[in-house]
Amino acid sequence: MIEKMTIFYKLRNLEIDKVAMGEQNLKTYARMDLEDAQLVYGFIVLNYDDYAFNNNRYFNLVDNNGVLELQLKEEYKTELQKYL
Repeated sequence: MIEKMTIFYKLRNLEIDKVAMGEQNLKTYARMDLEDAQLVYGFIVLNYDDYAFNNNRYFNLVDNNGVLELQLKEEYKTELQKYL
């Protein structure tokens, strides 16, 4: 059973670039030298969430006092409330 997922994002705007199963790092993701990758990309490891993993386009990363959090985009919050 998969317990973790890794979210790779662009440092300049916190845009999610890819979500991978398990605990990953930049060496496994970026096709460039690690030092160069660290200038462009960041990553966080979170508990696996099937919905977020399969629908990452509905989410964004938010900096909450230096801690990155995965949040549902505002336009999808109201959309999902229709179905709940």
